[in-house]
Amino acid sequence: MQNNNLSNNSSEINPRDCIIVNDILKNDDETYILLSEIFMQKDMIIKVMKNIYNPYLNSIYKTLYNHEYFNIVPIYGFTHCKDDFKNLKLTLMEKGICDGTDNNQINLLIMKEIKEEKIDFKKLSTKQLASIFFQIIITSLVLYKETDIIHTDIKLDNFKITKTLHDSEKYTTRHPSINIIVKLHGHRVYLIDFDNGIIEKKTYLFVEDVINTCKNFFNAYPIITSDTYNLLINDLKNYKNDLERVNINKLDVVKKVYKMLLKYLNPIIGNDVIIILDY
Repeated sequence: MQNNNLSNNSSEINPRDCIIVNDILKNDDETYILLSEIFMQKDMIIKVMKNIYNPYLNSIYKTLYNHEYFNIVPIYGFTHCKDDFKNLKLTLMEKGICDGTDNNQINLLIMKEIKEEKIDFKKLSTKQLASIFFQIIITSLVLYKETDIIHTDIKLDNFKITKTLHDSEKYTTRHPSINIIVKLHGHRVYLIDFDNGIIEKKTYLFVEDVINTCKNFFNAYPIITSDTYNLLINDLKNYKNDLERVNINKLDVVKKVYKMLLKYLNPIIGNDVIIILDY
């Protein structure tokens, strides 16, 4: 469990000093991303969303607040500039980032900085790339099964990769349970940027997201042949079309999608990436 310690000693800190901006990572019409120290907590990211209008954002980030998902960036807070979040609004107003009203529709996301490793993907083995893919896709499966959240925009820019000494990670869900172990092969993935995410019970939209994830990943890292890729995408598309006509139980859909992926990827990875404990 992550500990949200943003409030530690906050009463002793002048609101003007509660944020120390160490670097500006991005500043455009939509987002203003600051590498910061907040209430003396280092390595924090403040993402100021200036022109992003997504009715699901509030629910998504509050669901992910202090979460325990291994492959999602730690989320420490989500609020609006008009709200008062431990003097954060006052500080941002004084720095000229927001005016504290409803008029500018500014959302504020506080999360942990993920220090991404410089990785030469051309030197990664098939098993390492498959592990990265399954960390992403199983996180998507578990997240959807547990919360109805669909990322909708999983692409190379929206996950970060770090090196790890951990051998594997176990993925579980509440009853009815799914227990799967993924061997990490030296790398840990963090999903970021749920700004286009949705909360949706229509399962065909989830399968559509899996299709897009497969396209984005395998077009960049072709660890399966083009024939295998085409068969996988066609199977997923056909299943999505079926679900548009009949909405099947969410757990059954998650299991079906997972079995499709294993069908086409298992021949190249065997037990070197995925171990199914209870499914």
